[in-house]
Amino acid sequence: MEKIALPPPPSKRLIKTSLHQAVLDERLQQVRLLVDKHRAKVDTKDVHGRTPLMLSCMIDNSVLGYRMADVLIKAGADANLKDGMGRTAMSYACMNAREHIVKLILKEDALNLTEPDSDGNTSLHHAAACGNPLIVRALAKAFHRFGLHPDSRNKLGYTAFLVACKSGHFASAYYLITIAKASPSLRDGEFHLSAEEWIQKAARQKRGSDRGQIASAPAVIQRPLASLAFERDNTMYQKPWVPICRLYRTPNTYRAVDSTVQLPEIANHDVSSATRSELVINSMEVC
Repeated sequence: MEKIALPPPPSKRLIKTSLHQAVLDERLQQVRLLVDKHRAKVDTKDVHGRTPLMLSCMIDNSVLGYRMADVLIKAGADANLKDGMGRTAMSYACMNAREHIVKLILKEDALNLTEPDSDGNTSLHHAAACGNPLIVRALAKAFHRFGLHPDSRNKLGYTAFLVACKSGHFASAYYLITIAKASPSLRDGEFHLSAEEWIQKAARQKRGSDRGQIASAPAVIQRPLASLAFERDNTMYQKPWVPICRLYRTPNTYRAVDSTVQLPEIANHDVSSATRSELVINSMEVC
């Protein structure tokens, strides 16, 4: 009877391979050499269970990380593999707000977007918490296209929509409820708050932090009217500071996105390029 080869225990796994090290060192040409010429195994896991594709989502240089991820995926890297914490490459791409890698992985055919990690968080949870609404919009479109359920809960009872509302990521919350059709009536399992209650609480916290920034802003040194000096002399040795405009918009109104949820009112505001701000939705600023 033929014996089945079992995976080595975690204590005897390789700490990392040369491909892992090349990714960590951000050496794109070495990664290409190892993959194309030496046929390095792209799905080998290190001592933490992480593959080179996962590491490419975590390095500091996001441009090189994207190029390495592209090389690894074209070489057949499996985006569904999990590490010791149950996280996939998509999980790390969402956690680190790597928008281009997320869109690259979404092109894969056999991709499981609803698989939770050891904390119960899916990729949609991590995207809602990262603060890049364009990632949430891309995932929300994928959930809608494949008919996936966007309201799975983590171990604390939070859905991705509740995570976005709790974090004050109003643009992400908008995309989740309008594109992915997230439920606005659910409550979390930790504090038993609804989405509307989390939105109001996050809005109050943002207003409080903005007032703190204004209170701590450096005083502007006034120049005598008769003195002859360049205009720049007043500011060149001071920290640049611009007051946040939404503090001066009163009263603070809200826009009903759903019958039970109100996001902060959206005012007309032209933005020429795509923005990743959680305070802008469809080229309109959230007040």
